[in-house]
Amino acid sequence: MSVAPGWRTGAALLVIGLCAFTIWRATTLLRYGLAELRADAASAPEALRPFLGDVTVGARARTRLLALSGREDSSQRLVALQDLLVLTPLASGAWLDLARARFSTREPAERISGALLMSQLTGRNEGRLMAGRAVFALPLWPMLPGGVRKGVISDLVGGWGEIADPQRIALRTALSVARDETRESVRAGLLAAGRPGAPARQGLRVKSGASQP
Repeated sequence: MSVAPGWRTGAALLVIGLCAFTIWRATTLLRYGLAELRADAASAPEALRPFLGDVTVGARARTRLLALSGREDSSQRLVALQDLLVLTPLASGAWLDLARARFSTREPAERISGALLMSQLTGRNEGRLMAGRAVFALPLWPMLPGGVRKGVISDLVGGWGEIADPQRIALRTALSVARDETRESVRAGLLAAGRPGAPARQGLRVKSGASQP
């Protein structure tokens, strides 16, 4: 069966158009990546402004510009992160940042937990990110649902080596004044992790019963 010349021409034009779009997008990503790499607090407004309205990298540019400005507020960051995640839903670090922003703007616990869960699902084994999630989420333990708590335990186990000493001390202090049920729940989770959970369990000094100094 022969194909009409018009169909062949249309198909060829479609392929050309798709290739052109791919090249344009790749070029935009490359240009933005170089601009972002070179940008600092002083040069960011001029360097990133051309990308703010771009469909491909605009949300990322706005988020980066806010972070470098040093004068962002939580509500602005929240909007920028939500825009970014529409375009990059697998950005596990951005989901953690969104959880932090939602906490800062006092959004409901379920929305904070939802963003944290998405970070856990999309960045399950990233060491530094696991550490960041553990530091942020452990003090929020009482408000977290069971599934997110399991993720926090995994983050403590897998990210413990990436947690700096001052942060470990802060976590240990937070647990020392937490309710008994919180300490026991964390302790049980780390015990269930077996030997890999021992460093975090020992570092946090989680024990049953009365608060520890």
